[in-house]
Amino acid sequence: MKVTRLAAENLQCFCGAPATLRDSSVIYGKSYGPAWVCSRWPECDGYVGCHPGTNKPLGNLADNRTRAARKQAHSAFDHLWKSKGIRRTDAYRWMQKVIGLTSEQAHIGIMSREQCETLLKHVLPVLRGETRLPGR
Repeated sequence: MKVTRLAAENLQCFCGAPATLRDSSVIYGKSYGPAWVCSRWPECDGYVGCHPGTNKPLGNLADNRTRAARKQAHSAFDHLWKSKGIRRTDAYRWMQKVIGLTSEQAHIGIMSREQCETLLKHVLPVLRGETRLPGR
């Protein structure tokens, strides 16, 4: 599955509907800033937050299961490079290699649920000490 980042002005939901910039209070009941939300909300649960202080999406719109997988993968991946003394750029190169992504695709915010699960299958054994990163 080829996934690439999209410019905010062309952002579409996974269902094919356009995304609209809305206040995140429509999602959470409280404002945490802007979010890109499926124009079919709430029938479609696709949304993605924005980088702090901007309207720039953190990734692509995702459903609840994909958002949960991204959060889990991001947490484990960040723990990997921080706890193992690996430079962040080297960790991302490793991610590219084990999942087969380009540098543009190596962003957890645009990964599919399946890609996040694959990343976790590689990261968790390293965190548990069952395997080592190449070159370590």
